[in-house]
Amino acid sequence: MQYIIAVDGSYQPEDATVVGAVVIANASTQLVTKTAAITCDKEMFKSSRNVYGECAAALVAFQLMRRYLDDDPTSSFVLVYDYDGIEKWIKGVWATKKRLTREYVKGFQMCDLPLDKITFYNQKSHKGITDFYSYLNDFADKVCNNTVKAEFVVRSNLGEF
Repeated sequence: MQYIIAVDGSYQPEDATVVGAVVIANASTQLVTKTAAITCDKEMFKSSRNVYGECAAALVAFQLMRRYLDDDPTSSFVLVYDYDGIEKWIKGVWATKKRLTREYVKGFQMCDLPLDKITFYNQKSHKGITDFYSYLNDFADKVCNNTVKAEFVVRSNLGEF
């Protein structure tokens, strides 16, 4: 089974919260199956604003990938994101200079995911809906900004991963 998972992050300055969103679709039916909002509340990471939300959402996605792989080792994934660091920190293209990025990479490593099972897809945000990936990216953005209600809420402190 192939899954398409879109992640996004948002900073809400009015209440100083950071939110990440995960939207999962089954590639064979192209139906959205899960939406999650991740509320991030660790003070030391709030200065990173939406980057914290982006990383937290990606870590939740990686944990879900691990579960899907445990259930079906033939599963594969397309991770749709709009922030370059989601892929570049994992692949070592960008240095992990801040604690946030080190925790992000550590969280990915703890999921023990084979990189060949994940296709990273950088979807430029706010460019309009032109295909299913841009639709999912837009949908994740709407979950972050409370335009679309999430099915469940996850609390995330990156240090827990």
